[in-house]
Amino acid sequence: MSAQPPLAVPLASEQKEVRVQRLVDGAIAASTEPLTLVICRCCAFFAEAPLARALPDAAVREGAKTVVAYKDVGALRQQMGAAGGVLAFTLDRVAVELKHGEHFFLGAAEAAKAGIL
Repeated sequence: MSAQPPLAVPLASEQKEVRVQRLVDGAIAASTEPLTLVICRCCAFFAEAPLARALPDAAVREGAKTVVAYKDVGALRQQMGAAGGVLAFTLDRVAVELKHGEHFFLGAAEAAKAGIL
């Protein structure tokens, strides 16, 4: 849950108690733990340091994250493909140019592979 982006859109969520077994002092100890499963719509993960260098103003940076988070992922991929992996837009009269694979990643797998998760 700590890796979930703040603007992630949950589609389903379920919490259960699950049985777990641990080896404690050479013996198997059984207990239960809560497990929460949340399935979210594919969402963007941001590389904070490169993003802060590209957009030093915190308000503009948060606004840019919101713009990316609210875009349909399929349309976003298509838009970036046509622009060589760059997403460009204007936000509050500030030109924003974000690079896929540098400033943001589409999905947890991409983010994990890049080491930001």
